[in-house]
Amino acid sequence: MTEIILSGTEETLKPIITLLVGIAQLLEDKDVGQIVGEPLDDQVAGMVHTSRLKLFCYSSKTPPYTNPIGKRLIKAEYQIPDINPRRITWQGVKDVCGGANGFMWGSFLATAKLDNGRWMHAYGATEADAENMLQRMLTLTTANVLSMGNTELKKIGRRAKGEPLYREPTRVYPAFFYIINSKRINKINKRATAQEQTTRQKSTLRGDFLERGTGRIKLYPDRPPKDFGRIMAKALDFSDSDFI
Repeated sequence: MTEIILSGTEETLKPIITLLVGIAQLLEDKDVGQIVGEPLDDQVAGMVHTSRLKLFCYSSKTPPYTNPIGKRLIKAEYQIPDINPRRITWQGVKDVCGGANGFMWGSFLATAKLDNGRWMHAYGATEADAENMLQRMLTLTTANVLSMGNTELKKIGRRAKGEPLYREPTRVYPAFFYIINSKRINKINKRATAQEQTTRQKSTLRGDFLERGTGRIKLYPDRPPKDFGRIMAKALDFSDSDFI
């Protein structure tokens, strides 16, 4: 049984006691997920990322990615969790975005619930565009699909009034991507902590993978970076051994 100690005058304590009793009744025999709308098992299942790929596309083929005069620059972001290292190639990632010709982005949203407790989302100009984009993204993950859906974000209400809220059909092109390897981040953190304990000096290796791994890998050129193989070998290392 939980005990709460309060102090104050009777006048100030009465509303506080009433509030605490109400909260206790609300939370009794419930997990936090039932309060916020997400069951505890779903929250725990999707808690740990092993790795993820973040993908960025723009309505401009090449930099600079700035708003054209009188037009709106579209930036489309996608995330692929638990990536499959064997499927990650420079051309393969670029092809997910439609290759050099890009793909049509818009107001249709395709979603997939995965068996790792996560979701994937993809926007397209039509239902088929959104679903095809999502299917291409799914080729890069180790997770399996439990269910899929597709819906249109109609131009009504707030979307009818605010241009940024509505996604007009627009062709977007692959710009860049980067990979975050959570195991590698944790591994570098452990190594840095050990170094600090040994040398009593604060290490600069704080586990930020982007500083030590892929960074932004450009997709708009015709060819991959010359050191792409080395970058990927380090970024996609999921072993428990430390190689730094």
